[in-house]
Amino acid sequence: MTEGFVPYIARDRRIGPYRFDMLITDPVAKDWYDSSPDQWMRERQWCIDTIRPGFTVLDCGAHHGLMTTLFALATGPTGVVHAWDPSPANAEVIARNAALNGCANVVVHACGVGDAPAELPFFENRGNVMVLGERADLAAAGKVRIVRLDDDIDPGLKVDFLKMDVEGHDLPALRGATRILGMRPYLMLELHLFLYEDRLATVTAILELLARFGYSMWLDDFQTAVDIGASPDPARLTSLEHAQLYCVPV
Repeated sequence: MTEGFVPYIARDRRIGPYRFDMLITDPVAKDWYDSSPDQWMRERQWCIDTIRPGFTVLDCGAHHGLMTTLFALATGPTGVVHAWDPSPANAEVIARNAALNGCANVVVHACGVGDAPAELPFFENRGNVMVLGERADLAAAGKVRIVRLDDDIDPGLKVDFLKMDVEGHDLPALRGATRILGMRPYLMLELHLFLYEDRLATVTAILELLARFGYSMWLDDFQTAVDIGASPDPARLTSLEHAQLYCVPV
């Protein structure tokens, strides 16, 4: 929590048919989750259009748990949502927001995801934890625990939906989840292209990995969403600073 900031609850946030409350613990959360009761975004609509009751959902890079809560409401009491965030403070807020909304189907993991178990340096940007590696020019604020997603859930668990928003650590996170990708869950991947040291090489590697598991994609540049198919041109994504990929197994 930010020193001097008084936490409060923003009541009756809404996304489509879902209503929930959000514990606000810092100015960033206030800007993001209390600017309007209507928290609709196209990416969130895609999620609720895709997730079905009983789904197992993985939320990597959950921040304060708005999407975690939305997923928990969408999958319902017969489903389960696992949420990862490398910040222990964020992990605590995720758990509190799940409890605030009666979401007993949420499991919180206070760690980040990557391609190998490690303690890695991180940079903190307004409450978001960015694992360093791609941006070695940034000053480290400490170290966070990293796990492979494949190792951190029960191998018998069938995953139906995976969301990744991991502040530029996208490729290592995906490489640590190949067993899960082999289950071919729906995948929403937020690409922080402006953080990649070698943008073309990283984008190419991500697309090759998604092609290996048979995904077709929609590209959302936060203005429009277009179908880019199963073999998109890496240069198209490389020209962007930030984008969402909606990935459907075919």
